[in-house]
Amino acid sequence: MANEMNSSLEKAALTAAQVREELFAAGQAALQSDDVDLDTVDEVFSAIKEAEVLRRHISDILDRGTQLVPVSLKQRAVRKREKQGPPKYYLRDDGAIVRTGFGSTGKYEHVVKENDFYTIIGVLNGFAGPQGFSIDDVLKKLRLPSYLTYTVVGLLKDHLGLIDSPKRGQYKFHEDKLLEPASIIERLRNEGGQ
Repeated sequence: MANEMNSSLEKAALTAAQVREELFAAGQAALQSDDVDLDTVDEVFSAIKEAEVLRRHISDILDRGTQLVPVSLKQRAVRKREKQGPPKYYLRDDGAIVRTGFGSTGKYEHVVKENDFYTIIGVLNGFAGPQGFSIDDVLKKLRLPSYLTYTVVGLLKDHLGLIDSPKRGQYKFHEDKLLEPASIIERLRNEGGQ
């Protein structure tokens, strides 16, 4: 019975991830159209966030019941992650920061334009100090799609080690100083390539 429940929860998490990806594709298409309605796009990106929250909630339920997950499923997931590796970050010639990786629907690419990067870093710098921040705190101060913020936070946390996550969903600066976007871009430029 536990395996049936886990199987259903895994399917639900996958479905939530698929919904998130379809909403993201719809948002991207809307942004590229000539008659874009920004209010609708905002609602779509809010729905993306809600789908991600649901997916994470389902994953948390599964994580709490890890003793119920057959070892073979765990091993398969670990092998898949190891084969695909963590997301990769690089700087394009136009100054945009690119994150590539593998999601539930295959390979993805998120692009953060240089001016959006500076805007996000400016908002993040407003949270410097011991209190830390959540992604929701940052998103409330921005009028940008949420995936851009997640991409920048991933870059700063996982790739550059400039912010830490002492608790799931909470972040704080690794050092007690403001982030300098120009030096971050220069650091990526020096890493070169994809």
